[in-house]
Order: sequence, then C-alpha cells, then structure tokens
Amino acid sequence: KEKPERGHSYSLLTFGGNADSFYEYMLKLWLQGDKHDTHYREMYDESIDGLHDVLLSYSKPHGLAYVGMKNDR
Repeated sequence: KEKPERGHSYSLLTFGGNADSFYEYMLKLWLQGDKHDTHYREMYDESIDGLHDVLLSYSKPHGLAYVGMKNDR
C-alpha cells in the first residue's frame, strides 16, 4: 500500500467494503443506548449527509441512483 509523502495526505471516501460497518455501528450504538447518547446519532447523520453530498450520483439517461467513491490524492 502506497504511503503519502511527509506533509501530503490523501483520503478515500467510501461506503463500501468494511467502511459501511463503521456507519452501521454508529446507528446501532445510538439505538442500543436507548437513544440517549446523541453523539453517535450526530456522527451517523453527518456521515449520511456527506454520502448524499459527495458520493451519491445518478446514471444517465435513466437516473438510477448509485453510491460511488472519491479518492483525493
């Protein structure tokens, strides 16, 4: 796996493979805590908002929705 040079960074944004579990657990922790710890719900909501803003796209010409990924290097 390639490492960024010192002083440089990159990020991979995805809801696929292994990453989706993290988002699921934020929601599960909130639910299992009787919805008292709003921190987990807020993290989940921010993640879903980001998915809609950055990763959600629509095919052409049929307009089918799909979740992509973004790799900033």
